[in-house]
Amino acid sequence: MRIVLTTDCPVTKVKILSLKVKSVDAQGKAVFAEKELYTQESLTPKRPLVLNLTLLGDIPNYGVSYIEENGSVKRYAIGQSGEDGSLLLTEYRPASGS
Repeated sequence: MRIVLTTDCPVTKVKILSLKVKSVDAQGKAVFAEKELYTQESLTPKRPLVLNLTLLGDIPNYGVSYIEENGSVKRYAIGQSGEDGSLLLTEYRPASGS
């Protein structure tokens, strides 16, 4: 699947990650172990990032993280809807020490 990541404002330290479920928290949300696959210093509205990924099953196996202009780190699992195949980005919590 070809995915184009875009942003409305500049972000830094963009990372594409391999994800593996480490545990499930008390609210039923997956906690993922991360392995860095690719890093790009920045992503801007004029410079998107194109990815070719194979999404496997119902549990996301890839993610993206970046640092916002205010310094906060954001992490999203990249998944695909089982209903219509649309792309899903779901914020997640990383496992400690991953």
